[in-house]
Amino acid sequence: MTGAPVLRLPPRAVAGRREVLAVPGRDGEPSFDVDERGRPSTSAFAVFHLPPDLDWRHAAGWSVLDSELTSLYGQLPPDDRPWPRSTVHRRHAPDHPGDSTVLEVDGTRVGVQVDRSGAVGVRWSLRRPSRGTSRVWDLTLLTRGSAVAVVQDVREAGLLG
Repeated sequence: MTGAPVLRLPPRAVAGRREVLAVPGRDGEPSFDVDERGRPSTSAFAVFHLPPDLDWRHAAGWSVLDSELTSLYGQLPPDDRPWPRSTVHRRHAPDHPGDSTVLEVDGTRVGVQVDRSGAVGVRWSLRRPSRGTSRVWDLTLLTRGSAVAVVQDVREAGLLG
């Protein structure tokens, strides 16, 4: 679908939650492009880690402020807007201002944003081989918890490069 294996977080980081892979679509049906060989392809995806009682069809409408939802979003081409960007839905941003920084981890620039509610946003770019070529994905992880632990989880999973 993306030309590479699905990106996964360490199991301990998403313990007790179920994983759902989503691509853009309508009415619960994914919408794929077709690559030059006729295979389904997408330039955007999300990997949701959901509490057991949350219906996957409603996950995209939930915020990390509303639940124990962890979301990993990927898109092509990379988004070149500078940091900081709001990690949470705009209606929450005035109530939950926070801090942000950009740091280098294992040679990769990583944007980290934390608001006072406990929501953490981590953003980075990842070059991945894809069907004989290389693509640069813009990745954003939204979750709750310690910013240091979230960055460590991303690093441990090998998602920085």
